[in-house]
Amino acid sequence: MALIGRHVEHAVVEQLLATARQGFSATLVVRGEAGIGKTALIDEAVGSATDFLVLRVTGIESEQEVTFGALHRLLRPYLDQIRRLPPRQCDALNAAFGLSDAPSADALLVGLATLSMATNISRGIKRLLCVIDDTQWLDRESLRALAFCGRRIYSDGIAIIFSERGRADHGALDGFTELELTGLDAGSARELLASAAGFSLGPAVSERIIADTRGNPLALVEFAKIVDSNDLIGAIAVQQPLPMSARLEELYARQVRALPEATQRLLLLVAADSTGDPVLVRDAAALIDVTVSDAEAAESEGLVILRPHVDFRHPLIRSAVYGSARPADRRTVHRALADVTDSERDPDRQTWHLAAATIGHDETVAMALERCADRAGNRGGHTVRLAMLRRAAELSPDVDRSSERLVAAADAALLGNMPLQARALLEQAAPHLRSPSVRAISERLDGALLLRLGRHETAAPMLLSAAEALLPFDPALARRTLLEAVEASFIVGGNVTEACRAVTEGVASAALESSGTDQAGDPVIDPLLLAFATLATSGFVAAVPHLRAALLAMTDERVAGERLGRWVIMAALCSRALWDLDLHDALMSKILRSSRERGDLRPLHIALQGSAESALWAARFDEAESFLAQAADIAAAAGSDQIMYDFMQMVVAAWRGQQTDVRTTAAAIVADVEARNSAAIVLSAHTTLVDLEIGLGRYVEALEHAAVVFSADPVARGNLVLPNMIEAASRVGATEQAHRALERLTERAEASGTSWALAVLARSRALVAGDDGESFYQEAIARFETTRLGVELARTHLVYGEWLRRQNRRIDARSQLRVAYEMFATIGTEAFAGRAHAELLATGEHARKRSMETTNLLTSQESHVARLAADGHTNAEIAAEMYIGTNTVDYHLRKVYRKLSVTSRRQLKSALVEH
Repeated sequence: MALIGRHVEHAVVEQLLATARQGFSATLVVRGEAGIGKTALIDEAVGSATDFLVLRVTGIESEQEVTFGALHRLLRPYLDQIRRLPPRQCDALNAAFGLSDAPSADALLVGLATLSMATNISRGIKRLLCVIDDTQWLDRESLRALAFCGRRIYSDGIAIIFSERGRADHGALDGFTELELTGLDAGSARELLASAAGFSLGPAVSERIIADTRGNPLALVEFAKIVDSNDLIGAIAVQQPLPMSARLEELYARQVRALPEATQRLLLLVAADSTGDPVLVRDAAALIDVTVSDAEAAESEGLVILRPHVDFRHPLIRSAVYGSARPADRRTVHRALADVTDSERDPDRQTWHLAAATIGHDETVAMALERCADRAGNRGGHTVRLAMLRRAAELSPDVDRSSERLVAAADAALLGNMPLQARALLEQAAPHLRSPSVRAISERLDGALLLRLGRHETAAPMLLSAAEALLPFDPALARRTLLEAVEASFIVGGNVTEACRAVTEGVASAALESSGTDQAGDPVIDPLLLAFATLATSGFVAAVPHLRAALLAMTDERVAGERLGRWVIMAALCSRALWDLDLHDALMSKILRSSRERGDLRPLHIALQGSAESALWAARFDEAESFLAQAADIAAAAGSDQIMYDFMQMVVAAWRGQQTDVRTTAAAIVADVEARNSAAIVLSAHTTLVDLEIGLGRYVEALEHAAVVFSADPVARGNLVLPNMIEAASRVGATEQAHRALERLTERAEASGTSWALAVLARSRALVAGDDGESFYQEAIARFETTRLGVELARTHLVYGEWLRRQNRRIDARSQLRVAYEMFATIGTEAFAGRAHAELLATGEHARKRSMETTNLLTSQESHVARLAADGHTNAEIAAEMYIGTNTVDYHLRKVYRKLSVTSRRQLKSALVEH
């Protein structure tokens, strides 16, 4: 029977199922207050989805502390199929479920494994409905994995429905299509009330109930059961508040308290259990002198369902039973559950029950919780680790140990992206921190917390202070913290002077202090720290060998890829500063490969942006945009900040000469980042505007932006802006500015010694040399021809041609300008192409203006799938690399074949070259 008053909502859910029936996928979040009908609407959907395989799980409040517990319950019937997954996904899911001793995996890789599992188990029936009810009570790790899965489905024939009571602050479901359930309209509410009561109510009674329940269907049904009670009629008569709304659970609690005592104890036991294991419930029931048959009284009242095992008819009943019980009674059932839980197979659940059964202080239980917390952390269960450590702190008889555990809990909160909880825990621990080492760790966490909250200007000196305090106790952690302080200082000021100098000079001093204290050292952190400390104290030239050594250390095959991910930004800073395209590409490729293998999305999307930058330098704009689209896709899936993606999109637009897009985006980035107190990306925006204005020939404006960057000298872009500043200054007659920039460029380019550095130096010398510049232009072209820097080579032909025309050597000028124009037009750099075309016309050549290359028929995702398929990757391998399902890969390939007029993978490679 159709739900009363839910025709519109029913249509939305049916459309979701229709989408899956067509072979596509969709995700829906159903939100509303308790009792509003979320579960009933979903039950109706499940009832109509007879042609679907249905997987369903309901969040259980007492299971929130079990890492991946909800996901395990969802997939439990199909755990034997984990072995069919790709190796990394198989390891991730086994580790998440505690089925192996493999290292912990990110929840997002677990999400991909879940998607692969869903695709596999639904292959025969072709469509799958996955229902996650009461999402607000899911453990955070399961929620992240399932939400990631929801974001990556496309053409897999999968429909996912989340239901959530209100809007939680976890943000995991943001961005999905939402269906907000509100109270029934008056007519539907009257119909439901009369139907539930079994007779027509008087207008005064029904209108009062409808008004006070605000049309909440469950409340209407419950009040219909007691509509003839004296309490209810009396309240209506004298206009007293009805016993409902937030007190709806109290309605159930009153029903429960009217049951026999044995029945109440059994219901409390079932409410405290999260396994649903009937054998475990039976054994625990025996310890508290009840049996499963004692639930029959609750069944007759409509509170529970006894088959296939005891379960509550509605989650509110579970909440009412557990919440209204006396603390002593709750401790009794938890003790019983702890006694019957297998300590070998499920030690964490047993320990949690034991902790819930404990009153006062108990160091033995606290230590057991600490061990469980360590296991949870190793599986990536930071939320669970947090909860267990916090409870361990409460049970600790020693105030010092309690404070240490609170600090460790704060660390878990930060790792789990819960900065506000971390702050509260650190504040709670602070008054009792007597150990210098624990105080130092707490200060480090405080600094990391400030970083997470975007307060980098405060975080940098705090991290420095924490590092200095950590040196005597943990030199390795101290140096890591020092490097974090350097990174924070770059985000604030973008350079190693002025605002950052206090921090970086302090880092250098502390680094020298700590040298030799840890014989093994860290192959990534130590070289980076030495490089940036030298840069801060002795300048770029002295730092060059250390910067290069850091890069070479990171590309060393003996250094595992996972060690690099955290420092990908620092690696990119080094390679840009050195004008070293080869090392930049090698590092980005290594981090891309290792991040994909491990499912670590944070470094993955940053490395994709770095790869996009390499493609830009190499004049492969379509490839750059493909990398950026992948980066945006991964960042969205990971819930990461999009600002760097916006910045890189602006860089591409600047090279293409798209003025409006660049200026609009630059203004938005500057405004946004100033609110965050981060100068580094503001300076990068100025650098991008230099690129735009130089291309357009607006040299005065270019010089204004370049001068801002030159003055700040940020590590990220300070060297790259120098050639542009010299070109702009030489064009407008700003001789002094040109010479100052050339002096800095000469010193740094010669110290770097890369082909890129020496080529831009030769071109810059030519621009300043005036009539004597020809040999420098020729040197620059010769050097650029040995690199992959297509845009820079084309620019050198352009400025050489411009110089030749001013020397009245028109024939020679045309030769250079034709090359420049053809290169720019092929690449798609409209502004520079316009400059070259204007110069050609000025030489007297009647050059026909070419349209920019726009041959890209494929979307970025289609291009990525096509390239991987052409390289011989299977659909499963492509799905693993792109974090999508195999059905989605197949869908994209069919579209690629149609667009490129090919019929097989063998034809793809040549078709892509022609394309």
